[in-house]
Amino acid sequence: MESTSQDSVAAKPEPSDLPETESLPSTSTEVEVSSETADKPSPIEPWGKPDTILAKILTEGFFHSDEVWEDAQTEKWYGLFQNKNGFYLQQTNLETERYYDPIIDEDESEKTGWKVSTSNQDTSVVLISSTDLIKSRKVEAVTLSKQEIWPGNKVTFTYKGNPYTLQATGKKKRSDAGSDYYIVSNYKLFLSTIKNGQEVKQLLVESRFFDDAMIYIRFVGDLDGDSFPDFLIDRSNDYNGSNPSLFLSTPAKNGSLLKMVGTHESVGC
Repeated sequence: MESTSQDSVAAKPEPSDLPETESLPSTSTEVEVSSETADKPSPIEPWGKPDTILAKILTEGFFHSDEVWEDAQTEKWYGLFQNKNGFYLQQTNLETERYYDPIIDEDESEKTGWKVSTSNQDTSVVLISSTDLIKSRKVEAVTLSKQEIWPGNKVTFTYKGNPYTLQATGKKKRSDAGSDYYIVSNYKLFLSTIKNGQEVKQLLVESRFFDDAMIYIRFVGDLDGDSFPDFLIDRSNDYNGSNPSLFLSTPAKNGSLLKMVGTHESVGC
């Protein structure tokens, strides 16, 4: 849902119920937050689709006709699930059925939409197919202090004894004086850590503008079993869309930390 027709649209209010590690001044004037290495990130596909699709991903829910493929349920699927004991990966049966799409279908007899579910009764985070990197295992997850990182903010965490920093840059200003809404543009989200004795900083996601939305980090944890954190990030910049994207560490090359291996786009209406 990336667009080149405009530079910015008002984003939703910045949440205030989570602790901030660094924030921009509260002001009605525009402030740009930059990074010394922002123009030299490690190679990755920061927007659009992966250059090579290494995995297919879905989530449980209801979708339009063109957002799920016809033979999806015949493929081998693993689900990332959560129960009272934590997170785990497990092979699961994907179940798809047609349903009445009130946005598209003229009446209830048409049923062009898709309902996606699984045979597992635990909470489903994401469903992954077409990759040998995912196996059944328990997954140690990271609890971030915030899952939306606004320009000027950063979040640090430790995984398997290694420190990591997520940091966002871009432009942020109030839509009006005294308003709780902000306009965010030229957004970039970076991940950095020390790897093989050297600092590595990588651009994960960027967006020129937002429409009542913000990049959302759904999950952080080791999904491919190499002791490095992997990410599930919703890259949608539009309130009416969803774009969960899977970033794995094992296939990362050229000094990168992660590679985007799969993504799934859908819209509400």
